[in-house]
Amino acid sequence: MTAPIDPRRLYTTSEAAELLNSAERTLRRWRTQDTGPRWSRYGTALRYGYFGIDILAYLKEGRR
Repeated sequence: MTAPIDPRRLYTTSEAAELLNSAERTLRRWRTQDTGPRWSRYGTALRYGYFGIDILAYLKEGRR
């Protein structure tokens, strides 16, 4: 069982994939197709992350 999702935390792509029970590759594809949970860019290396609130909203809406 995974820990509860903290709405204020920024999750990495791998952490978000685990929470969503999806592959990292799927989340990368969703970003290019503008689907899936809302994502953010951060850092000087322009990494991608997902805030817990956005993951929770996506799960509440249901997967499409």
